Amino acid sequence: MATTLGTVARSNLGKHRLRFALTSIGIAISAFFLSAVLISNLSLMTSLRESAAQFYGNSDLVLEDPDHSQFVIESPPYLSQKAAQQVQASSLVKSSWGVATADDVMYLAGSGAQEPSFLVKRTDLAADDSVLSLTLQEGDLPSTSSQVLIPSSLAQNSDLRVGQTVRMTDYTLPVDFQGLPPTSDFKISGIYAQKAATGPMNNMVFTGGSLTADYTKSREADPSSGYSMMMVKLAPGVSVHDFKQQLTSAGLEVAVSTVEEQIQKDVDDFTGGISQVTAVVLGFGLLSLLMSSFVIANTYRVYAASRTRELALLRTLGATRFALVRMLLLEAFMLGVLSALAGIVTAYGLAFLISTFMTGGYMIDFSPVPALISLFICGTVAVLSALAPAWSMRKISPITAIQSVPEPRTRSVLKKVWFWLLVLLLVALVAVGIFWAQSSPLEPGYVLATVALATLLVLVFPFFLSPLLAVTSRFCQPFTTAGMAHSNIRQAKGQTVASGRMLFICAAFLAALMTGFTSLKVSVLEDIERSYPFPASGFVSAQSWEASTRLEQEVQAFGGVDAATVAIPQGSLENKLYQDANRVSVYSLDASQLDRLAPYDFPHPLADDQLLINASSAESLGLVEGSKIRVAGTHKSQELTVVYTDTDLFGPVMTRVTGQRISGSELLATSPSPDSPALILGFDPSLSSDQQLAALKGLESQVGLAQGSLYGSLTMGRDIELGLNIGLYVALGLLGATLAITLIGIANTQILSAYQRRRPYALLRVAGMSKKQLRAMISFETTLVALLSILLGIGAGYACAILLLQVYATNGFSMNYSVHGWDLLLILIGGVALTWLTSLIPALRASRLSPVVSLQETP
Repeated sequence: MATTLGTVARSNLGKHRLRFALTSIGIAISAFFLSAVLISNLSLMTSLRESAAQFYGNSDLVLEDPDHSQFVIESPPYLSQKAAQQVQASSLVKSSWGVATADDVMYLAGSGAQEPSFLVKRTDLAADDSVLSLTLQEGDLPSTSSQVLIPSSLAQNSDLRVGQTVRMTDYTLPVDFQGLPPTSDFKISGIYAQKAATGPMNNMVFTGGSLTADYTKSREADPSSGYSMMMVKLAPGVSVHDFKQQLTSAGLEVAVSTVEEQIQKDVDDFTGGISQVTAVVLGFGLLSLLMSSFVIANTYRVYAASRTRELALLRTLGATRFALVRMLLLEAFMLGVLSALAGIVTAYGLAFLISTFMTGGYMIDFSPVPALISLFICGTVAVLSALAPAWSMRKISPITAIQSVPEPRTRSVLKKVWFWLLVLLLVALVAVGIFWAQSSPLEPGYVLATVALATLLVLVFPFFLSPLLAVTSRFCQPFTTAGMAHSNIRQAKGQTVASGRMLFICAAFLAALMTGFTSLKVSVLEDIERSYPFPASGFVSAQSWEASTRLEQEVQAFGGVDAATVAIPQGSLENKLYQDANRVSVYSLDASQLDRLAPYDFPHPLADDQLLINASSAESLGLVEGSKIRVAGTHKSQELTVVYTDTDLFGPVMTRVTGQRISGSELLATSPSPDSPALILGFDPSLSSDQQLAALKGLESQVGLAQGSLYGSLTMGRDIELGLNIGLYVALGLLGATLAITLIGIANTQILSAYQRRRPYALLRVAGMSKKQLRAMISFETTLVALLSILLGIGAGYACAILLLQVYATNGFSMNYSVHGWDLLLILIGGVALTWLTSLIPALRASRLSPVVSLQETP
């Protein structure tokens, strides 16, 4: 019997393949989504591993500072000088390479201030090149400090060739971190083959000599080697244990890792943030699977109900109740696996095309693991989704096969009890999450509360939809198109709830996304305005009074500039607490121009006897607002009153009159290098942000500054807004797959419903209803459910977004909860319009059914 029922299951899939077509498409989309994410993540891991293997390939051990895993990128912990010398002098070491790296900018030489630039990671080439695994594509290794070896990906993407000259920072000269660093020419001596353009060797260039190590060493106040790590190749016959013992005996605290351990550590470090992105993308994939599960469940609910007589007949032939359940679940499993195969093959085909045409060293991994995982998940989801409809079929009696009217089914009291217990549990989780978040600064509390609230709202959705349908039915006259549509909704509550719940979830996600996006955007831009008080500012290389004032006049005369001033270092604070440390420079500027540029918390205007300073900086210097502090210039000193501001400044500020009084027309001489003046400017408020950015770009070009030298609330706001917009577009694109599955599910439900209602539709046609009226009734039924479901989803999404945004508010971030009404209106109108379009095909098919044939086919 089991074999016979398996044959029946396979036969049913083939016989009703058109009925399952839309369901299969939904599963295929989910499988494609899931496979693509897993392939991308696995390919990234493979690329990172290959890059790390190339970097550490010929060494045996990698040495790092013990705190390396906790370092901040801007200030990496270097190996101590003692440790580096001990390793280099050890008889157990055959060769070693002290790795000193620094982020730098590479310019194409000879093309002026607007020359193209590339971010690179600059490293000294090992004296013994056997430690590093490099394969030259062309050229030679750098032999001098003025030669550079570049990766093949950089050469290909930037059209660089051997023998070409580029410019990078000149580490032989003092580097002023406030102004533009000095640069010098470097000749490209060779190009090495790069296995993967990501990971530790991403845009890594090698120069001869030890200038990078000398530079990194000079940045540390304590004696250090300047090496972020050392690669070691052990002498023949020396074990790792022997080498570690020697380091321990010498009293050295060094983290020692094998190459494989270091590769895994690098992969984990690089994928730390990427794993979060992958989790978010997988979350969207699981959302699409959730929608597919609704489609499958609804399909099998209608499908199983339409096969009641067939299943009852199988019971009369000897099939047990659980054999029928197994047969239906076998159908669902085969449907899930076969549909998933289509999506998986498409994902792998797309990956193959990308690997064929893509350049840049990103390695596509064609491992079968993503396919197997996708098959398992889709098959399991299909079985679980069909479980409830299939399980309900076990109660079919063989007598049903000869009855003209099916036996009515009642909902068990136990099922209702479990439902309300689950509702109470979710309410409790929401309360616990909020209480947890308020009683401790932990973020998971609000996350838990949001997830529980979202699940609760999805679960109780029918209890919100039913009253709204009841209210709208009062405005519909009996026997009209709207009235009969309401009658259909009441008769098919299961299908109505299934379709409405899918729309509810999609609308809730979109509303939550738009609410979160708008609130974060407004809040971040306001925070930027507080952190960056001026539209644009930056240090300039004018090292004299005449050059600074000339630049100021040139910028003020530039079209579109509303106000501008150059802050000139003309004094320093005489602070007894910091008399042995480097002096804090004080900048003088034009008070009238500052008054036009100044934010809300600046004094208007700044008086000649006042010193404007950031509040947190003042507190670290021991300065109290309203107190007196003496500022020393090149000629004399003057006592000024401290005035606080919450905005971040490049340094304490005084008026130009005060600056000239204490230093005349001279700049303050500081060591080891003089502080650079700072240019501050703002644009005409009547100009749009795009016009202001274009004016800023033209200004930088006219005054000879590199692009991006001037930044502030204007550029930072543009960058943040661009990043948020990209995130929004990606999220909307990912939600597009879910929306597609939802529309497919609605169309599938309507088609199955039309098939199930053949007899009622035929009777309506016989009673005089036209095809047009039948189509209008079906479309109205779908559109009404869509309208109410989307309205409820928008409200639920807004509530969940506000609750989740508390994560930022509790961390001290000033949140401005905002939502654009037009965004929510667009969700409503777009959702209703798409649902109406989706209902046209089922309505058209239903209207084409012949009343005579339908009455004959339906017993």
